[in-house]
Amino acid sequence: ATVLVRGPPGPPGGVVVRDIGDTTVQLSWSRGFDNHSPIAKYTLQARTPPAGKWKQVRTNPANIEGNAETAQVLGLTPWMDYEFRVLASNILGTGEPSGPSSKIRTKEAAPSVAPSGLSGGGGAPGELIVNWT
Repeated sequence: ATVLVRGPPGPPGGVVVRDIGDTTVQLSWSRGFDNHSPIAKYTLQARTPPAGKWKQVRTNPANIEGNAETAQVLGLTPWMDYEFRVLASNILGTGEPSGPSSKIRTKEAAPSVAPSGLSGGGGAPGELIVNWT
């Protein structure tokens, strides 16, 4: 007799970060073992090393189907360090996450809002002190 054990998928492998922008990156990964139940979807997570907590990120496509091996991460903060990981899910649950990607830094960008609480004055002749929040 043959016993077939089904379970949540194994961890995806080889998470690679490409096309790094100021608020987006492109992630790719390799499929993990499906444990005899087709992978239904992937979830992407990011953290800010070294001590940040893993959080789910917005992606394009918004729902990453089980046959995908790449997706774009959206809504990142410019000039910030990130690591990424991938989790696979099937009808039996979500498997262990992939190992973290290499650390990357998003590109710099112009500020999205002007400084507030602007004040200044004082200082020596030929010198201007400016403060903002």
